[in-house]
Amino acid sequence: MKKGILIVLLLSSVFVKAQSLKEALFSGKLKNDPGTVIRKGDDLSAKIDTAQKVPAADETAKIKTAIPPTDSLSKITAGAVTPAAVPVKKDSALAVVDSAAAMVDTSAAAAVPVTKPKDNNAIWKTYMDSLNTTLKTEVLSSKKVKSGSYYVLVSYTIGTDGQVTVGDVFLSPENAFLQQQIKDRISLETPRLNPVLSDSGAPRKVNKKYNFTLTKE
Repeated sequence: MKKGILIVLLLSSVFVKAQSLKEALFSGKLKNDPGTVIRKGDDLSAKIDTAQKVPAADETAKIKTAIPPTDSLSKITAGAVTPAAVPVKKDSALAVVDSAAAMVDTSAAAAVPVTKPKDNNAIWKTYMDSLNTTLKTEVLSSKKVKSGSYYVLVSYTIGTDGQVTVGDVFLSPENAFLQQQIKDRISLETPRLNPVLSDSGAPRKVNKKYNFTLTKE
């Protein structure tokens, strides 16, 4: 009976040692020096490679988690290389269009020649010539005006705003009716003239005189 128990114990120890040897070989802990043979009775602890550490299951899972999949790497790389599209603002586009239109309008305005304002003397002469024709037609025909030539001298003032104010009307030979008719008709539709500027560029009042002759046949 004792022999049977001893045999069972020996077989168990041999099986345990063989299992430990197998695990050591497959786990990488056992150093397999070239030219050496592992026997049943050898001490396995001397041949275990303590420098080589097999990563634990938790560390292996962390490593796998840290390494992104191939698709993720390709997406990250593509995002880094390809620049993000900058959105175009509608307001900026409208501002560019408005600026271009303003440039076109400015060019068109520059192409149009600037007309020089008409001279005050020319404006006044045109007005008085028209008035002379009216006086001959409507006033000289009156019986209050005798036949002959009448010398007329008109004084007027050009204001700072260009407005004309008629002053004295001198008539030779004298005729009160004709004199009043000339003054009233001149003042009725007096044209606005250009303001006269001083040497400093500021508008100033100017007193002017104009003479003409009326003749009744």
